[in-house]
Amino acid sequence: MPSLAPALAAPSLPCDWVRRATGYWLWSVASATKMMICPGSTGTSEVPYATPEWVEAMGKNYNADPDNQNKVFKGMTIFLTFRVEADPKFGIDQDIYFATHLVNRVYQPDSTLLSKEDAEKKSDFILTATPSVWKKMIKKEVGFVSAFMTNKIKLDKGSAPKGIGLAPKSPAVVGAFNKIDTEWPDEMTPQRLQEYKAKVAEFRQRLVI
Repeated sequence: MPSLAPALAAPSLPCDWVRRATGYWLWSVASATKMMICPGSTGTSEVPYATPEWVEAMGKNYNADPDNQNKVFKGMTIFLTFRVEADPKFGIDQDIYFATHLVNRVYQPDSTLLSKEDAEKKSDFILTATPSVWKKMIKKEVGFVSAFMTNKIKLDKGSAPKGIGLAPKSPAVVGAFNKIDTEWPDEMTPQRLQEYKAKVAEFRQRLVI
């Protein structure tokens, strides 16, 4: 029987959320039954916002573009943390912090989710905004400078003049996030939002953040 993929592509969910003992998940959409095989799947998957996998995907995008190390961030060492403010609409009950750490332009393994305490201790800069503002910036609907100057993005730690000095490099950072096929919590069904909230609770406990 001919394969139904990608013509009948499955709704994108991380496999570890839907894996069953049989290794597949069945569901019905518009009266058509579709199957996603988790092991070795070649289909593309959306990555839920502000999860460890999502931050990891940003790092892969950064490393995939040689201009980041050879031009844009050449010689730069910086520990930049993004703070996502709590917003029930996005299924985020507590602020989430994640970092982009470069040492001499090289993306570091500790560019990941972190606790408030670690963020305040390690960061050169902490930039704060609501998830809706970060979403607009990542989708390139609003620019960093505009959001910063109108106080939609706040500087919790670091020098404001130096923060503005990073503006010419912001398109490269935004671009690395923009390339992620992001699953946005405010666009999830109620059931998916509950699954997302459970996922957030799980990695918070596991990572102690």
